[in-house]
Amino acid sequence: MKIYITIIASFCVGFFQNLHAQSNSSLTSKNEIVGKYLQNYFYLDRQIIHVQFNKQLFINNEDITFKGYVFNKNKKALEENTFNVQLIIYDNQKQIIDKQLILCKNGIFTGGIHLNDKFKSGKYNFQFFTNWMNNFIENDSFVQTIEIIDRDKPFSLKSNEINWKTAQVTFFPECGKIIDNIFTTVAVKIEDCNKKGIELNNIYLLDSKSNIVSSFSTNKMGNGLFYFLPNKNEKYTLKIDSKELKLIESLPQIQDSGILISYNNNLNNDRVAVAIKTNKKGLNIYQNKKFILLVQQDGNCIQNEINFNNHDTETEFIFDKKYLSTGVNSIRLIDENLNEISERLIFNYPKNFNTTNINTKFITKDTIKIKAETNFNNANLSISILPEKNQCIKNTNSILGTFYLNAFLKNPVIDNYSYFDPNNSNRKREMEMLMLSQSHSKYIWKNIISNPPQPTHPLKKGITFNGQIDKSIKPGSKYKISLVSLKDNVLDETGVDQNNEFKFENIIAKDSTLYLFQLVDKKNSIIPTKIQGQISDNEMVLNYPLQSIHNDCPIEKSETNSFYFSKTNNEESIVNLNEVIIKKNKKEIFKHSREMSLMATAYKISDKQHNSFLDFLKTQGYRTGINPRDNTVYIQSNRPGRNINPSIYIDNYLILDFNELFNLNMQDIDELYIDKTGLSEKSSESYETIKIFLKKERTIKNGIYSKYSPFFVTNGLSNDFNFNNIKHRDQNEFNLFGCLFWESNLNIREENKFEIQFPVVGNQKEIQALIEGVNIDGQLISEIKIIPVSNP
Repeated sequence: MKIYITIIASFCVGFFQNLHAQSNSSLTSKNEIVGKYLQNYFYLDRQIIHVQFNKQLFINNEDITFKGYVFNKNKKALEENTFNVQLIIYDNQKQIIDKQLILCKNGIFTGGIHLNDKFKSGKYNFQFFTNWMNNFIENDSFVQTIEIIDRDKPFSLKSNEINWKTAQVTFFPECGKIIDNIFTTVAVKIEDCNKKGIELNNIYLLDSKSNIVSSFSTNKMGNGLFYFLPNKNEKYTLKIDSKELKLIESLPQIQDSGILISYNNNLNNDRVAVAIKTNKKGLNIYQNKKFILLVQQDGNCIQNEINFNNHDTETEFIFDKKYLSTGVNSIRLIDENLNEISERLIFNYPKNFNTTNINTKFITKDTIKIKAETNFNNANLSISILPEKNQCIKNTNSILGTFYLNAFLKNPVIDNYSYFDPNNSNRKREMEMLMLSQSHSKYIWKNIISNPPQPTHPLKKGITFNGQIDKSIKPGSKYKISLVSLKDNVLDETGVDQNNEFKFENIIAKDSTLYLFQLVDKKNSIIPTKIQGQISDNEMVLNYPLQSIHNDCPIEKSETNSFYFSKTNNEESIVNLNEVIIKKNKKEIFKHSREMSLMATAYKISDKQHNSFLDFLKTQGYRTGINPRDNTVYIQSNRPGRNINPSIYIDNYLILDFNELFNLNMQDIDELYIDKTGLSEKSSESYETIKIFLKKERTIKNGIYSKYSPFFVTNGLSNDFNFNNIKHRDQNEFNLFGCLFWESNLNIREENKFEIQFPVVGNQKEIQALIEGVNIDGQLISEIKIIPVSNP
């Protein structure tokens, strides 16, 4: 496997516009060293994953479905070289409930889960990652929490409300410290045990004499901030006295000296002002010392040397935002020994937000067509449409929040859509409060200068087949193993070593697929022998423990705010069968009819029939499936007293192992004969005969049906997931928990338009559309649309 490496030159601009009369010094060798450290630490491509689920709350008989995007952080585009994505599902006790190895193509993957008895009522963490992520100290996996509810128990509609009893206050001073006699900004976060932000007004900072020093409010994310000039001889407390919450918290200890970083991100002409501040005691400590001011995201940076030799306690610099990368940037102050003194985070928004205009129109009484026009072209989107009052969106993760925000934060922000909502006019101020509430970025300076990553964990593609042949081979013999899949038309060859072992690597083998192994000599003649195989590299492990992104508060149940699912005595049990189209034409010429009795039923199969042979047999009175004891295919008659397997032939070869029929499709068959009388079978004791004649172009030569070793893949790459909506028992249940529509592969070309249509259940006055995606240029879109639905 090749290792893909992108060398990102450290783009370090060594100048600022200094508002003071301080002379500009040239970049020293230490500035160059800083640039090399950044280049060495960020030269390997890094991958970030974002996953959109159709919703986040599920009844225990529903399908969970999702669409994933793998982003190359260095190239700022979809990652084309990733094939294997690992999904691990944990319950609330961090026990593994399920695993999937998912195939990713061109940076995009899809999948889902059919809920079963393994998934009890409760919360689950879905963690997605790649093997490549193990090369880095930072955990770049994606975790989404979903909740499953039992329809046999009442559901508390207030389960997402604030738990006031567990409310707590956390302080985030600039650079993590409050310094005596330096005008300081302090961020405050108020949240409950579920990490849900609490919005409050009239919060006061009091001194020791209960005088009001400052006052402020928190927003719906629980973030707020205040400004004050601290005095180390004072004791400050924060007081909350509202109807729901009464709380008093002491401010962190005030330090005698130190250096703080402040900035103003709201200047005209897209400029940023950065201020480096100390107090009088700090002037004496830092006199004649040089520092490096570093503004950096990954390998891109701007830097300048500063000092306090002019006896000013504050030095301010201005620079153009064009030097900032989109997303979170770190502002670091580095001393002469390359130790980090302080760090602040600053966010640079993308220049434009991609949006859509959506109109709805009834095309029938119960079917809606959505017409959308967007400024976003050559893109791949996923879209989920839910009823207006749906309870299934517990938090709103945005793809912009994943790639521009959480990719750089030590503690990811779960509910981050508001920071990127084009309709949120306060998003920039809210983002600044969020940046202040982050103590430092995901990338620790000590790691950057001392622990650069090494590419010891390769990108993985598919799985590996290992095997051994049951035949003695002389040294130097030129035997080979052939690998064939009837389903995927895979054909590959590999050699056999001195231990009679072989290996096929990078096989895109999906679960429940039948492969055939054959031993051939140097003349390509098939040598009958038993071949045993097994699978490896079908599971990846992440080197970091799961970090729960939610805490469970005690649920305060209320009879008046509980939803009770309706119960019926006779629930409908619906089985969706593949459509079978058999074309019987009396004028068709059957070439092999004389090989069967007159009692046999003949079928001429067209190329338009895409169902499997085993599914077809189910329509003809046979039981087919996989025996769970040994993973073998079984075919039995449903007729009373006819438990003996039918005799099945392919091109007149008697099939001794039904496993090879697992991936046989009807479109591969030219003629098919079924004789349930037994009159066509003269060489065995079977009562029934089935003969299959393949189309010429699909006929396999050299007797592969009798000279092979079948190998049935279990726990391979997950199969394509077909999402099925359940039938809800009443309208109220559907409005609260249902999903109107899900599309995981919505492609937008150059015309910038798309249309979808879906049935509407009940009288929906408004619907919610959750749209996410990325285009070929790496631009992102994330929208939550509330769309009115006019009467038909």
